[in-house]
Amino acid sequence: MRTLARTVEAVGNTRAVRYVDIRSKADGTITEIHYTPGTRVAKGAVLFTLDDAIEKADLAQAEAELLKADLALKRGDKLSQSRITARASVDELQAVMSAAAAQVDRARSKLADRTILAPFAGTPGFHAVDAGARVTKDTVLTRLDDLSSVLLEFAVPEEYFAIARVGLHAEAKTAAYPDRVFDATITQVDTRVDPINRSFRVRAEIDNSDGALPSGMFMQLTLVLDSEAMVMAVSYTHLRAHETALRISY
Repeated sequence: MRTLARTVEAVGNTRAVRYVDIRSKADGTITEIHYTPGTRVAKGAVLFTLDDAIEKADLAQAEAELLKADLALKRGDKLSQSRITARASVDELQAVMSAAAAQVDRARSKLADRTILAPFAGTPGFHAVDAGARVTKDTVLTRLDDLSSVLLEFAVPEEYFAIARVGLHAEAKTAAYPDRVFDATITQVDTRVDPINRSFRVRAEIDNSDGALPSGMFMQLTLVLDSEAMVMAVSYTHLRAHETALRISY
């Protein structure tokens, strides 16, 4: 008994399962770059730092104002308990302290914005700027790719729309690794057929825990559509032929 299967040949390019352009949340001058391009970093790793002398000074001033407000509130509270100061005055001091605390939080946030962190674990590419460069919020500093898995997007003829489904497997090959076959699993099937080329898009995911595949690599795929169904059909035909042979022999 032979195993038959309908397959579809396709091509696609790899892309990271997650990727993002790294930008600063504030304008400033790059003082230091903390990563090596192509080396994986953990989530929260420091990638770039901006000049932060002004932000540190603003934070120190805000903390001093908060300390001053806290001392004033404590004195006012003691006087209020001794009935020397009205309770309304204490409430005003409390409001002043709350405002001072808010200023501290704001100053800390602005200081934190001077440090650019990795939003997830991944591999950063070449840095688009050097230390000493002036950047803005719109400046792309680098790109971060999560290459633990890679995605392949390719087109399949519309005649296979009823068969293609999540969970099917495909064999993927690339010229970079001529003797290696990568197992790809279909994770998404588009809900639309392109009216021009009469095909629909399919996405497959390949485990890339060894880091073999970069983003943007060209790959050829062989998508197995319904091997199980074809095996059943061949088995059924074989069984009917066997039954016919038995009847003739009798």
